[in-house]
Amino acid sequence: MDLIRFLFFKKKHLVYTAFGQDSYYRASSRLNGAGIDFDAKLKITAKTYDSSTHMADQFVRNAIVDTTEYDFFVQKEDKYKAEQALTREN
Repeated sequence: MDLIRFLFFKKKHLVYTAFGQDSYYRASSRLNGAGIDFDAKLKITAKTYDSSTHMADQFVRNAIVDTTEYDFFVQKEDKYKAEQALTREN
């Protein structure tokens, strides 16, 4: 756990890690829909895509480039409710 988060933030319990924007928006909409207040920490990773190489498939290019990591933190009393909202089927 990050020392600064532990000392100064109320939302310090990691409930989910999302990779890419689609996963981020899906998780944030589920938490918002359940009425859970959360913080999302953005971790930018190095892109493995080299612009000098030409990939024919746009899907493959997007899958390689969109490797951004988002960590979702909630307060201790919301942890169980957040896990339930994130794991429900829909």
